[in-house]
Amino acid sequence: MRTIILVLISGFAFGQTQTIFIAGNNKAANDLQKEMTKQFQKGKSCLEPISDPNVSDLRMEVNQDAPGSGYWSNGYPAVSAIITDRKGAVVFRGDSKLAPNSIFYRTRKALCPKHAE
Repeated sequence: MRTIILVLISGFAFGQTQTIFIAGNNKAANDLQKEMTKQFQKGKSCLEPISDPNVSDLRMEVNQDAPGSGYWSNGYPAVSAIITDRKGAVVFRGDSKLAPNSIFYRTRKALCPKHAE
Protein backbone atom coordinates (compact mmCIF):
# COMPACT_ATOMS: atom_id res chain seq x y z
CA MET A 1 0.00 0.00 0.00
CA ARG A 2 2.88 2.38 0.70
CA THR A 3 4.16 2.07 -2.86
CA ILE A 4 0.76 2.95 -4.29
CA ILE A 5 0.56 5.99 -2.04
CA LEU A 6 4.04 7.14 -3.13
CA VAL A 7 3.13 6.78 -6.79
CA LEU A 8 -0.08 8.73 -6.32
CA ILE A 9 1.66 11.46 -4.34
CA SER A 10 4.49 11.90 -6.82
CA GLY A 11 2.23 11.60 -9.85
CA PHE A 12 4.81 9.36 -11.49
CA ALA A 13 3.84 5.88 -12.59
CA PHE A 14 6.76 3.54 -13.18
CA GLY A 15 6.52 1.55 -16.40
CA GLN A 16 4.07 3.83 -18.21
CA THR A 17 5.24 5.95 -21.13
CA GLN A 18 6.80 9.15 -19.82
CA THR A 19 8.23 12.05 -21.81
CA ILE A 20 11.74 13.11 -20.84
CA PHE A 21 13.77 16.21 -21.62
CA ILE A 22 17.54 15.65 -21.62
CA ALA A 23 19.48 18.70 -20.49
CA GLY A 24 23.21 18.92 -20.99
CA ASN A 25 25.50 20.35 -23.62
CA ASN A 26 27.98 17.51 -23.92
CA LYS A 27 28.64 14.31 -25.85
CA ALA A 28 27.11 12.11 -23.14
CA ALA A 29 23.80 14.02 -23.28
CA ASN A 30 23.75 13.74 -27.08
CA ASP A 31 24.53 10.01 -26.93
CA LEU A 32 21.79 9.44 -24.33
CA GLN A 33 19.29 11.36 -26.47
CA LYS A 34 20.10 9.19 -29.50
CA GLU A 35 19.97 5.91 -27.57
CA MET A 36 16.70 6.77 -25.80
CA THR A 37 15.08 7.83 -29.06
CA LYS A 38 16.21 4.63 -30.80
CA GLN A 39 15.04 2.35 -27.98
CA PHE A 40 11.69 4.15 -27.61
CA GLN A 41 11.01 3.87 -31.36
CA LYS A 42 11.74 0.12 -31.17
CA GLY A 43 9.27 -0.21 -28.27
CA LYS A 44 12.04 -1.16 -25.85
CA SER A 45 11.65 1.77 -23.45
CA CYS A 46 8.90 3.72 -21.75
CA LEU A 47 10.94 6.96 -21.90
CA GLU A 48 10.14 9.18 -24.88
CA PRO A 49 12.70 11.96 -25.39
CA ILE A 50 11.20 15.32 -26.35
CA SER A 51 12.71 18.73 -27.02
CA ASP A 52 10.36 20.91 -24.95
CA PRO A 53 11.23 20.99 -21.24
CA ASN A 54 7.98 22.80 -20.43
CA VAL A 55 5.77 19.83 -21.32
CA SER A 56 8.01 16.90 -20.35
CA ASP A 57 7.07 14.55 -17.52
CA LEU A 58 10.71 14.12 -16.52
CA ARG A 59 13.95 16.10 -16.81
CA MET A 60 17.37 14.48 -17.03
CA GLU A 61 20.44 16.56 -16.17
CA VAL A 62 23.55 15.02 -17.73
CA ASN A 63 27.06 16.02 -16.65
CA GLN A 64 30.32 14.80 -18.14
CA ASP A 65 33.88 15.26 -16.87
CA ALA A 66 36.88 15.41 -19.16
CA PRO A 67 38.43 12.00 -19.91
CA GLY A 68 41.01 11.04 -17.30
CA SER A 69 39.86 13.59 -14.73
CA GLY A 70 38.08 13.20 -11.45
CA TYR A 71 37.67 10.04 -9.42
CA TRP A 72 38.05 7.68 -12.37
CA SER A 73 41.27 8.34 -14.20
CA ASN A 74 41.15 5.43 -16.66
CA GLY A 75 40.81 7.62 -19.75
CA TYR A 76 37.00 7.44 -19.91
CA PRO A 77 34.83 10.45 -19.08
CA ALA A 78 32.82 10.20 -15.90
CA VAL A 79 29.13 10.69 -16.68
CA SER A 80 26.41 11.41 -14.15
CA ALA A 81 22.68 11.87 -14.54
CA ILE A 82 19.83 12.95 -12.30
CA ILE A 83 16.20 12.55 -13.34
CA THR A 84 13.54 14.62 -11.64
CA ASP A 85 9.78 14.76 -12.06
CA ARG A 86 7.78 17.95 -12.65
CA LYS A 87 7.73 18.72 -8.95
CA GLY A 88 11.51 18.41 -8.67
CA ALA A 89 11.55 15.07 -6.84
CA VAL A 90 14.51 12.87 -7.78
CA VAL A 91 13.33 9.62 -9.38
CA PHE A 92 16.74 8.37 -10.56
CA ARG A 93 20.37 9.17 -9.87
CA GLY A 94 23.30 7.40 -11.47
CA ASP A 95 26.84 7.70 -12.73
CA SER A 96 29.17 5.70 -14.90
CA LYS A 97 32.78 5.60 -15.94
CA LEU A 98 32.07 3.28 -18.86
CA ALA A 99 29.70 4.91 -21.34
CA PRO A 100 26.59 7.07 -21.39
CA ASN A 101 24.59 4.08 -22.65
CA SER A 102 25.15 2.28 -19.35
CA ILE A 103 23.26 5.16 -17.69
CA PHE A 104 20.41 4.64 -20.15
CA TYR A 105 20.16 0.90 -19.42
CA ARG A 106 20.18 1.49 -15.65
CA THR A 107 17.56 4.24 -16.08
CA ARG A 108 15.37 1.96 -18.17
CA LYS A 109 15.71 -0.85 -15.62
CA ALA A 110 14.67 1.49 -12.79
CA LEU A 111 11.85 3.36 -14.57
CA CYS A 112 10.63 0.87 -17.20
CA PRO A 113 10.69 -2.53 -15.48
CA LYS A 114 8.65 -4.29 -18.18
CA HIS A 115 11.08 -3.08 -20.87
CA ALA A 116 14.29 -4.01 -19.02
CA GLU A 117 16.25 -6.93 -20.36
